[in-house]
Amino acid sequence: MNVLSIFDGISCGQLALQKASINYDKYIASEIDRHSLAVTKRNFPNTINIGDVNNWKENFSLCTDNIDLLLAGSPCQGFSKSGQQLNFNDKRSKLFFKFMEIFKEAKPKYFLLENVVMKKEWEDIITSYLNVSPIRINSSLVSCQNRDRIYWTNIPVDKSLFEDKSVMLKDIIGDYKGIYVYPRGWNKGGLKGYKGKCPTITCSSWQYNFFIVDNNNNKRRFTVEECEQIQTLPLGYTEGIPQTYRYKTIGNSWTVDVISNIFKGIKNG
Repeated sequence: MNVLSIFDGISCGQLALQKASINYDKYIASEIDRHSLAVTKRNFPNTINIGDVNNWKENFSLCTDNIDLLLAGSPCQGFSKSGQQLNFNDKRSKLFFKFMEIFKEAKPKYFLLENVVMKKEWEDIITSYLNVSPIRINSSLVSCQNRDRIYWTNIPVDKSLFEDKSVMLKDIIGDYKGIYVYPRGWNKGGLKGYKGKCPTITCSSWQYNFFIVDNNNNKRRFTVEECEQIQTLPLGYTEGIPQTYRYKTIGNSWTVDVISNIFKGIKNG
């Protein structure tokens, strides 16, 4: 099986394929962030990177010939409720149409496109292009993080795999007393007790994310390793790049266990 992943980030697609026990021959990725590329190269050195998706036609045959699975988590800032909601007028969200160019040429057997929860009118536009109804999945079902996302895919999804596993923040950070999460900046969501779920981990600078606060009003951020666990990444997966960028790449990534559960339908489809 040949895989093409656009906006590949730190290659959570490869992690999810491994976790779903799905073998692949080639994994072709389009990614330009040097820190994300460093993480991918360290963990998956055989990845074939083609660079900027805007220049995909320079690698036409790699992008279109015998692609069995096409993946994309297209940039979501133009759709996000926490941003300006510029939708398709946002230059980052316009990259969706680059995905569509490749989609039409490659005609993959399977595809998966992920994005944030957005206005219905924008969601319907994407649906009309892909001709499949999206599935809404919150990462809270498989992790301790509230991360509500929409997935367009033609992979048969076994909904029984998304029964709530009841993973809570305390399962990640330990059995502390009086702890809660204090959101700030762009990351809203109310005060969250540590026995519950934490807000969405974002790629924003730390001043726009949230604190963990204890009984004595001591504040700290999640460690990088805690963030990896929250995103269901292997511990140490993002080692080798500066800490600031470890946080950023984790915030930009997929929740691996969500994608893995979706991919399990490829074996049964």
